Amino acid sequence: MRKRLALGVAILGSVLAANAELHNGDRFNASYCGEDYKFWVMSEKDALVEVYSLESYYTEYYIGTTIKLPDYVTDSETGKEYKVVRIGADLLAGYDKITGVEIPSTVTEIEESAFKGCKSLKSVDFGDSIVKIGQGAFYGCESLEMINLPETVEEIGASAFYNCASLTAIIIPDSVTEIAGSAFGDCHSVKPLVIGKSVKNIESGAFTWMQDGSSQSAAGIYEDLYMLPENPPKLEDSYMGSSGKAYCPAESVAKYNGSGAWMAVGTFEALPNVFAVFYKERFMVEEGEEVELLYKSFNPGNVEIISEEWAPFNDKAVSVENGVATGIKSGEATTVTYRVKDSEGGVYESECIVEVIGVSGIDSVADDSCEMDGVYTVSGVRAGDNTESLAPGLYIVKKGAKATKIMVGK
Repeated sequence: MRKRLALGVAILGSVLAANAELHNGDRFNASYCGEDYKFWVMSEKDALVEVYSLESYYTEYYIGTTIKLPDYVTDSETGKEYKVVRIGADLLAGYDKITGVEIPSTVTEIEESAFKGCKSLKSVDFGDSIVKIGQGAFYGCESLEMINLPETVEEIGASAFYNCASLTAIIIPDSVTEIAGSAFGDCHSVKPLVIGKSVKNIESGAFTWMQDGSSQSAAGIYEDLYMLPENPPKLEDSYMGSSGKAYCPAESVAKYNGSGAWMAVGTFEALPNVFAVFYKERFMVEEGEEVELLYKSFNPGNVEIISEEWAPFNDKAVSVENGVATGIKSGEATTVTYRVKDSEGGVYESECIVEVIGVSGIDSVADDSCEMDGVYTVSGVRAGDNTESLAPGLYIVKKGAKATKIMVGK
């Protein structure tokens, strides 16, 4: 009798375990960094999922918050771990109080409207694996100050960054071959626009804005245009012109100036041997802290770089070494010049502005364990569980998804 009972229990356990297994298309809930998400199984065999919903409708809770999206999650019923490879449509659409998003390197696709209408969003860490940015993914993120797209991006969907009006620079990676219609439409604060060398097609309105809402006032969103493709891409837009300068490879000047659509953009001249573009026009740094002046350099002339120099106009406001600025005096701002000399005697300069501000609240802390609360140094090193026995100085107190900067006195 005992053997039959044990056998029955074993069979029942096997049936329950089998029923607990997930299949393609199934959905489950899991927590990550204190937030509850919903996931959709894309491939049970390969353990791949899409994160498609954040289980909170109280967007006010996320005021000034950086949200770190999940990379791996475990289904509590089966105990199986899944890799998050896609951000679902409308995931954080309308979360207009968040200021930052960190996308893990496991993610390769961002679906349509994923962050649409996140009006307070200032920064996005795209990771290093994104291949597709879907239609309207960042539509209306009007506070977004900078995008640093990884060299893995191949597809930028229609209106993906439409009306991201605070962007001051756009660099399209060499991995991109086509830019969809209105992808960067109405991003009218852009100064430099760099088009990667692999782009073959630019659809209508990709880089234009209507200054008074009509096509008669349409113009390019940028001031200066740097075209890296040797052959002029197909251009489906006659309104992309600008009053700034237009550059292309030296051997391609005649091609661009002789192509109907590109002739309407402007008169092209040869790219400089070397140039650099800052990802944003203005950087903020707190007094006594450091900030990396993010930029990308280009060497179309394939020349040898003889020297690089960083020169702040007001060295009493900031000091700069190897592209890292340190705030000296709050309330001050200065222009910082990045100067390059090449082997052919050329000198090239790019500028940004660095502003030094006082101590303020922050929205994230650089530690890998997002569940671990405690006190950290400003460089992200854990200092303890509380502020007792800490040496005087500036610290970060972290609890859940929120972090606050404090000063510990003598």
